[in-house]
Amino acid sequence: MKKSLILFVILILFNYGCKQRTINKAKNIVGKGLVAKNKYYDFGQVSQSKLDSIDFSFLLLNSGDSDISIHDIDVSCRCVVVEQSFQTIHPYETKSITGKIGIKGQEKRINKSIFVNYANDNVLLLRVKGVVTE
Repeated sequence: MKKSLILFVILILFNYGCKQRTINKAKNIVGKGLVAKNKYYDFGQVSQSKLDSIDFSFLLLNSGDSDISIHDIDVSCRCVVVEQSFQTIHPYETKSITGKIGIKGQEKRINKSIFVNYANDNVLLLRVKGVVTE
């Protein structure tokens, strides 16, 4: 009886230790900080004769335990305009970044970058891509 009880307690402690290691590994994989649900916005194929610009949005999540301040948002091309109505994202809160990409004068495959600069010189890279036809 004592051996069974001791073995049972050892198994419970071992199982708890394995579970904690698994949880800690999962936290490390997800990471802390600013995370985008999708880092790419693919608008597919559009004709510049029918549209002047395309709207896009990215959903951002603060997966950390403290506030994240957005310092600046840079773009790789003047054809991309980003609208941001917030400066801070609280822990486990989501915010949306919206914008437009002008497609007049663009041809073929395009891939434009958006750089979200936040807390301690971190950068989240987002991309808008697609194909523009005449």
